[in-house]
Amino acid sequence: MSKLFDVVPDDMFSILGNHRHSVNKNKYVYSDALFVVFDAFKSAITVKRSLLEQMIMDRLQDELTSNSFDDEDADIPEEDQNTRGRAKFLVRKFNQTGWIQFERKENFEEYVNLPDASFKLLAAFSEISEQKNESTFSYVYDTYSSLKQANSEKDERTKYIYRALYGAAEKTEKLQRLLTSVYNNINGYVDRMAALSLPKEIFTAHFDEFQAEIIDRYMEPLKLQESIPKYKTDIISQINDWLSEENLFEGLAKYLNDDKPSLSISECIEEVEGKLNYVKESYEDFELDYIEPIEEKIRRYTRDTTQKLIATTHSNSTLADNLLYLLDAIGKNQDDEYFDLHYMDRMCTLFNP
Repeated sequence: MSKLFDVVPDDMFSILGNHRHSVNKNKYVYSDALFVVFDAFKSAITVKRSLLEQMIMDRLQDELTSNSFDDEDADIPEEDQNTRGRAKFLVRKFNQTGWIQFERKENFEEYVNLPDASFKLLAAFSEISEQKNESTFSYVYDTYSSLKQANSEKDERTKYIYRALYGAAEKTEKLQRLLTSVYNNINGYVDRMAALSLPKEIFTAHFDEFQAEIIDRYMEPLKLQESIPKYKTDIISQINDWLSEENLFEGLAKYLNDDKPSLSISECIEEVEGKLNYVKESYEDFELDYIEPIEEKIRRYTRDTTQKLIATTHSNSTLADNLLYLLDAIGKNQDDEYFDLHYMDRMCTLFNP
C-alpha cells in the first residue's frame, strides 16, 4: 500500500474537498475542469497548454464567471480576474497539485502531459459520474448462451469451451461487483431520505430517484429479463458436464498454457478446474449471498420510507387518508415481494400538497 504514495502526489486531492488551500465549494468547478482535461486527452497524448486553457474557458464560462475562488483569488493577478485568467489559474493549480505536468517542446511552446495515475483516476471518476447503464444484466444471459454455444460446436470444441469459460468467469466477477455496488448504493438513498421532511420531497426521492436508479435499472431486469434463477440451472448443469469430462481438462490446459507459458500443464489444469468451480459455485450462491440481502435492504428502506410518509402526513388528514388508501391498494395488487412501484408512481400525484 505504501507504493500508492509513490505515484499519487500528496496534494492531489486537496482541490476536491475541505483543505486549508481550497474552499469546499470550489471542488465543483475543479471537478468539472478535470473532466475537461480528461476529454482533451481522449484523442491526444499531449495537449498545448494554451489549447487546454481555451477548452476550460469555453466549456466552463458560466462557472468561471460566477465562482470567485474566495481566498484563492490571491493567486490570480487582478488584471486576470476574468474567465481567461481563471482558466489559466485552474491549469496552474492542476500542475501544482500533480494532476498534470508541463513540458516545453523544441518550438518553445508549452505542452501539458497527463500522468498515468491522473489518467486512471479520471477514467474511474468519469465512469462513476456517468453511471453507465448496466441494467440489462447481460452478464447472466451472455454466460448462459456462450456456454451453450461452445458446447454445441463440432469443430475445435475445446477451444470454444476455453474461451467461453474464461468469458463466463469474467462476467461472473463483474456481476458480483455490480450486485455489491447495488447493495451498497441503497445506503446513499437511506441517508438522503433521513434528511427529508416534506411529503413531496420524500415522494420525489423515492419514486423519481430510488425507483429509477435501483428498481427500474437493476431489480426489475434482474427479476424478469435476466433472472438468475431462470438461467442458473442450465449454467450449473453445463459446467457439471464439463467437470465430468476428464479428457477435456488437458485440452483446456493446453490453450491456457499458450496464453500463460510460465505455467506448467498441471498448474493450468488446476486453474481451469478452479474457473469451472468458481462460475458454478457463484451461480449456486447468487440468490442467498446477493439477491436476498438486496431485497431485504429494499424492503427495509421501503418500510422506513412508508413510516416516514405516515409521520409527515399525520397533521394533514386528507393527505394521510390518501396515503392509507394507496398503501391498501398496493397490498392488494402487488406482484412480488416489494411494492409495485409503478402503481405507486401513477398514484403519487395524490400527495402533491
